Amino acid sequence: SMRETVNVLIADDYVHNRELHKLLLEREGVVVSLATNGREALQKYKENGNGYYDFILMDVQMPEMDGFTSAKEIREWEQNNGWNQAHIYFVSGEYYSEDEVLTSLQRSQGRSVDMTGLFSLRKPIDIQIIRRVLHKYKKQD
Repeated sequence: SMRETVNVLIADDYVHNRELHKLLLEREGVVVSLATNGREALQKYKENGNGYYDFILMDVQMPEMDGFTSAKEIREWEQNNGWNQAHIYFVSGEYYSEDEVLTSLQRSQGRSVDMTGLFSLRKPIDIQIIRRVLHKYKKQD
């Protein structure tokens, strides 16, 4: 079934980032959910069901549960429950390349993770970045 809207989950402990990214996405017609840490993101993801979110904007450094741990938990949940893989975009203020972010993800926690559908974005995220990402998810007329 073709869905009109793109649904995105934003996980960030910093209220300014959450609100800014929410505003940028909503201006592009996206339906946004918010989480303040990785544990909350995991919970919202599970609650909304398989395939609900087109992608997740996941801050890397957050209290309670960081972005990498949350992503691993999400991947584990998907695997154990036969869910589709949500695309996850790690948002980092550090000037790492995507390869470096994903390599450090693989090293952390000692558990291997399926790296498909994982991406990296640098802060600050602006409208150009948002539009470039959204281009993949916009339902074509």
